[in-house]
Amino acid sequence: MKVSGPTLSELEKGKYKPGHDLFYNISKEFNVNLNFLLFGEGEMFLDPIKETASRLESFAVNNEEVRKFLHYFEKSKILQFRILSHFNTILIEEQPIIEKEIEGKKNPGDT
Repeated sequence: MKVSGPTLSELEKGKYKPGHDLFYNISKEFNVNLNFLLFGEGEMFLDPIKETASRLESFAVNNEEVRKFLHYFEKSKILQFRILSHFNTILIEEQPIIEKEIEGKKNPGDT
């Protein structure tokens, strides 16, 4: 995210009122809670593991296994390397089939 020096100076002095796009971009770029930026509510930074886990609950067959996976994946570089290597192998072999499956689903929860 790029903000020029003069724009930043105007923001700091209160001469420029930031729009929704600026807050949204800050939130995405720095993993900051948008509610915290706008209203001062909640935690300042988002926990990507918790957010991913809560999103996956609507998809996962075995939520406990997903939580266990996320826990180890976050903490182990070896596991990250092995899983991402395996993922890339599967994607190379099956990408057209996977993309066709994804395109066929309109909503994440569709089966």
